[in-house]
Amino acid sequence: MVLFVAGCAMETGEQLERMVLGLAMLAEDAAEVVVSRLRLDCFQSPPCRDAWEAVVRLQRAGKAVEPVGVTELCIGRGAFIVNDAAVFVSSLLECTFRHDVAHVELYCSKLLAAAERRLLGAVGAWLACAAETLQEPQELRAEVLRRIEAADVVGPDEFCTLAEAIALTDQPQARPISSGWRSLDTILGGGWRPGQLVSVAARPGNGKSVFCLQAAMAAARAGVPVLFVSLEMRPEELAVRAMRAQSRERAAALPIVMNKGGSSRLGDIVTAARKHYRRGQCGLLVVDYLQLVSVPGGPEQRWVLVGEVSRALKLLALELSIPVLAAVQASRAADNCTAIQLSHLRESGSIEQDCDVVLGLNCTEAADGAEERDIDVIKNRAGGRGKFPVELVEGSKFIEQLAGVPEFDHMRPSWDPGP
Repeated sequence: MVLFVAGCAMETGEQLERMVLGLAMLAEDAAEVVVSRLRLDCFQSPPCRDAWEAVVRLQRAGKAVEPVGVTELCIGRGAFIVNDAAVFVSSLLECTFRHDVAHVELYCSKLLAAAERRLLGAVGAWLACAAETLQEPQELRAEVLRRIEAADVVGPDEFCTLAEAIALTDQPQARPISSGWRSLDTILGGGWRPGQLVSVAARPGNGKSVFCLQAAMAAARAGVPVLFVSLEMRPEELAVRAMRAQSRERAAALPIVMNKGGSSRLGDIVTAARKHYRRGQCGLLVVDYLQLVSVPGGPEQRWVLVGEVSRALKLLALELSIPVLAAVQASRAADNCTAIQLSHLRESGSIEQDCDVVLGLNCTEAADGAEERDIDVIKNRAGGRGKFPVELVEGSKFIEQLAGVPEFDHMRPSWDPGP
């Protein structure tokens, strides 16, 4: 198989291993992806295996993955003499180009697939020889499964027994993050919870970005660091909105990190979340909005790609144990209804399946021509549903109508013991 990079044909194998290692030294985000995706048996070349272990040690120690550090670790391990190490590490960088960083996920997937094929090939070779010994088929099948499982990428710490899960409930649990609206916190049982994917759906111009920024600022005021990824607005536009809702000095003190635009690729967003989480800068991830996230791939239908984004964000929430809040654009069918329904989530039914909580921002016209708005919890995997009236003030923040009582649906919240 041949891989085309920068207009040149590159055979897979050791050259691909060298290119991936070079990318890890070329960009911090690439190093994060390489270390998190690959493992030692993905590399066949002994020099590449030594360089891989050096990259892992530097990245996990929080140090820069750069040529000098990798060279020194390779020499310290006794894998190379001084001149050979420097030449080899330089050759890794010669295999790469800056624009290849965007494809590091693809290259890692190819190395993983090659490692799996080698594993299956080795098991197949063993089986061909073992079959001649006239062992019982049951014994051969059990040994094949044992050999595959022994080298599988899934580690034993990724599973637990029911008894272990029950024991985890006795440990102190992370407190929910307040949404910033008292009525919404009441319905949700405290606010956003770790591992949840929350979507807020609305038609264009009905306040998705306002809601996301207001929720981010509420979390930041509570001391939770927020990573805010906007695919519609520049940081200075968000800053203007933040200063409308809060004074300049107080807004500037909030622990919120924003993207400067640039990439809308799913892989880049996931990598950025992991990087800022490791730095203590991501206790809540906000994405505005989900359907603008791009996914590299073939000619799949749009609903397939959107489903891939929603599933990846849910898995990221579980991996980092943080809530992920994603704005979602509702379809035109919502214009003919008084309230947003799950079926109005545009382009994919996967969104409603993957999300733990789905909120609808509704806006209707009263008989006197005035706007009536409410925030509606239309799905809540953890308990109750309901809605409460709000007012959009100067296009910068939603104010809940405290005189209104949340209108709970047919399912009472699990935290309310009520009659």
